[in-house]
Amino acid sequence: MQTIQIEVREDKLELFLTIINNLKNDIVQSIKIPNKLNSLDIEAIEKGSIEYEELQAIKAQNNPKYSLDEVKAQLGL
Repeated sequence: MQTIQIEVREDKLELFLTIINNLKNDIVQSIKIPNKLNSLDIEAIEKGSIEYEELQAIKAQNNPKYSLDEVKAQLGL
């Protein structure tokens, strides 16, 4: 395993963390980013674990699915 250090402009940090968060499920095993107040520690969650199932339930609850026709109607297409 290799360790890397990445410097990100402060105004782009949230975008960068979102991208990394999306990658971590398959590519990145863990991320630790220290800052002045505390540290961000992201570790992969095993598929099928209780934590994984809880996150899937929350995502399903907070991310409604729409049909293509519903999306077109909402966008006025």
